[in-house]
Amino acid sequence: MKTFKLMNFLKKYYYIYLPILITLVTVLFLEPWYDLAKDDLTIESIVHSAEYNKNSEFLVFVSFIMGYIMRFAALTFPTLNIYAITLVFSLTLAFSVFFYNTRKYNNKCISIFVITILQIYMICGITFTVVAFVCCAAGIMATLDNVNKLNKKSIVFFVVSFILIFIGLSFRRSNVVIAIFLLFVPMSFFAVKNKRITISALLVLMLIFTGTNLFIKTTQKIYVNNLFEGTDYLEFNRYRGIATDSGTLSYNKNKELFDANGISRSDVDLCKHFLYNDKFILPTEKLKVMAESFSFSDKYTLNPISIAASMAREVGLCVFMISFFIISVINFIINKKNRKEIFLSCFFVFGAILYLYIRKRGVVRVVKPIVFIGYMQMLNIFLRGQITVLANHVQIKRFIADAVIISVVLLAFNTIPNRGNMGSNLRKCLEYVKNDSEYMYAPFNSVRRDNIVSFKRPEPLGENIITGVYVGWMGHSPYWYSNLEKYGIEKYKDCIYLSLTDKNVKVVCGNEENLQRIIKGLEEHHNTKIELKKEKSFGSYFICTLREKDKVSRVSK
Repeated sequence: MKTFKLMNFLKKYYYIYLPILITLVTVLFLEPWYDLAKDDLTIESIVHSAEYNKNSEFLVFVSFIMGYIMRFAALTFPTLNIYAITLVFSLTLAFSVFFYNTRKYNNKCISIFVITILQIYMICGITFTVVAFVCCAAGIMATLDNVNKLNKKSIVFFVVSFILIFIGLSFRRSNVVIAIFLLFVPMSFFAVKNKRITISALLVLMLIFTGTNLFIKTTQKIYVNNLFEGTDYLEFNRYRGIATDSGTLSYNKNKELFDANGISRSDVDLCKHFLYNDKFILPTEKLKVMAESFSFSDKYTLNPISIAASMAREVGLCVFMISFFIISVINFIINKKNRKEIFLSCFFVFGAILYLYIRKRGVVRVVKPIVFIGYMQMLNIFLRGQITVLANHVQIKRFIADAVIISVVLLAFNTIPNRGNMGSNLRKCLEYVKNDSEYMYAPFNSVRRDNIVSFKRPEPLGENIITGVYVGWMGHSPYWYSNLEKYGIEKYKDCIYLSLTDKNVKVVCGNEENLQRIIKGLEEHHNTKIELKKEKSFGSYFICTLREKDKVSRVSK
């Protein structure tokens, strides 16, 4: 009997699970699991801590609960890539809920095609940010869709939605603003208006969890082999983020202020690309001066040239959002039954357009979730047949309307930077250099524009490869120390690669522009000349050798 019910469910709701199966098979075939761990170095720290130093304490999420869960998982299953498993599981859960909410749509084939493309894209470029926004969006939409029909099924949805919102808030704090306005406010209004005790209780539980999860952050500490001894890590990281994440930091514009605080031009140049600790180049005090040097116009610019450049870089996103904006406005006029939902869509599109205008830290952290949730909401409207209602009004054949929409979606996702092949190209580079013991190896990648990000430890590729070490800062992981000490490298001295050894430095690089800036900064700091020689390319990655042309004496910072 149970088997029969299961088969009926599989036949009836195949469009819910089929995109997930297609996605997982595609991802597993194209990209090994360990290559998915390529964004947040903090999760790598948890894994390496579990392997090398069980006494180290890593509370790396906004959510202290999620931090402990991940650390427990890494300690319990040290051979698994907890990073990739957690993110793929979270996306799968979010899309499952999302598919179920769109089950009334007639064109199942189009639904499977579009959502599969969307999910494959997101998993290939997987990050905590993407997963957080998608989970939060799915949780919010599932809650709002079921809040008016309280029954056993909706209670299950509330629980699943709570899990999704928990994941979203745990990974990215900026989701809290969206959750409060799009979830807590409507639920509060509904609970008061309809006097629903159950809804009120769920709302109170969510608010208590969110508040506890956020306020506990003030007591968060990170202990990593005394790397931050004498430094308030949270304060350091706050100012470091503001200083390094902005491309508008100018020495000439703030020359008097910087000179008065002992900040040189090379400090400013290097700060845009590296993380620092006061043991090395820039102490927290200097970072604070640099972070506070930004004026309002630096942070929130409406420069027409900047706007045009942003739109040129993200033309697909523009076409996607503007197209849906026009469709939503027309639907707002024509479709009288769903005016509130269409109005929300206009709000989301407006947020996306605002994101294109203002691309600086502070605003983007709040607007970016609106963009991601906007994607989901637009897709929600599309899959529920709202756009085909518009097609019927303007006498366009349905399949033509679907084809146009799919083309716009593909154009949008095709023009957004895709890192799907990054892991495999890096692996080819490391395989190429693994037997060359003459050099030291320093993988540079292009995942983040402001620093060098760690990769999962490539044990099969040879012990001579140094992974994840920051130029200018040794990073978080105890593994890096144990690996570096094999070469006699001290923890707090000679952290710049060219001052580590008399050997040349062979670099696996994914961003030549950043590497050239790094070389320029190193030359100024160490009063030397560095020669770059390319050797082999694999996709966007290439192997090159850094060699000092004029070696002079240097003082360790």
